[in-house]
This record gives sequence, C-alpha cells and structure tokens, in this order.
Amino acid sequence: MFIDVPKGDAIFMRRILRDWNDKDCVKILTNCWKSLPEKGKVIIVDMVAPSEPKSDDIFSKVVWYGHVDVNTMFGW
Repeated sequence: MFIDVPKGDAIFMRRILRDWNDKDCVKILTNCWKSLPEKGKVIIVDMVAPSEPKSDDIFSKVVWYGHVDVNTMFGW
C-alpha cells in the first residue's frame, strides 16, 4: 500500500484507513489513485462516529464511550 497498489477498475478497502494517521492515509489514497484508470473508483467501508455523543440518553453515551475505549485501548 505504501509503495504501490495493484491496478484495477476499483479498489475496495474495508477497515483500513482508520488504522493509519492522516499522512499515511494520504500516501495510501495517492497510491490507489495512481493505480486506477480515469473512471476508476476507490470504495472505502468504515465506521464514522461523531466526536461526542449526539444525545443525552444513556444508550448513546454507552455506545459512544465504548467506541472511544476500544479505539484508544492500544493507542489508536
């Protein structure tokens, strides 16, 4: 991913970019772009979470803090 990406009409990435910092994500996506034809597509599947809970109900807070705990447990 950091050197080159196999050529294709579409590149599918699931749960990849969230593991890298912004600079590395730019490298990965740039290499994807270089490997695609003019009408090629990059398909990214990942979870997008708000920066804080959007509701005051306990369920929303438990789910949000659970995601924060899991994603920070190992320094992500």
